[in-house]
Amino acid sequence: MNTEAPRRMNTSRARVVVCAVDLSEYSLPVIEHALDEAHRLANVDLHVICVVEETRSFFAQADIDSIEVARAEATLRTLVAESLPAFEDANLDAQRKVRFHARIGKPDEEIVELCHEARADRLVVGRHGARIRRGKMGGIASRVVESAPCTVHVVRLTDYEGADEDRAQCKLCIDTREQSGGEQWFCREHSEGRVPRLMESVGVSSPVPGWGIF
Repeated sequence: MNTEAPRRMNTSRARVVVCAVDLSEYSLPVIEHALDEAHRLANVDLHVICVVEETRSFFAQADIDSIEVARAEATLRTLVAESLPAFEDANLDAQRKVRFHARIGKPDEEIVELCHEARADRLVVGRHGARIRRGKMGGIASRVVESAPCTVHVVRLTDYEGADEDRAQCKLCIDTREQSGGEQWFCREHSEGRVPRLMESVGVSSPVPGWGIF
């Protein structure tokens, strides 16, 4: 039997969040998720990375790659600058830093490498095919999840309209949830013989102020 005390997290060091984007149309939601993660912490280093895949042209390859890297870094800075004002707060003691990385190579390898270099606590990454129903995770995101040395937060766009087409839900159950504010989860027919787990809330008896359902 292991009698060692559980290890406690070192709260004195800055927490490290890595955010990986590909500069596609889905980059902004991924960056916003990463900023939201960072905003919850008072002492955090946020590393935003974009990887430029190497060109296959032999001629002027170095010049082309150099231009693409500079362009990628400028785009990263612009995207973060556009999103940052939404996460402003009055905590003047907070120490939050954003660092930018534009690299050349294979995206999954460079992303995982940065996690090792920065000793990341969490990685936020987007997935391709966010609007493809029943689509599998893209190759890069899948390999990153498999290889990352830390917790990985995979971001996809919310699209219940498309997803609900594949799932036949009881309209009365949906109406019951909406009309009861989630206090009743199933309609009368479907609640019979089942255990609706969200039928009751603890209200003001919650041990944490501001949380009515516990």
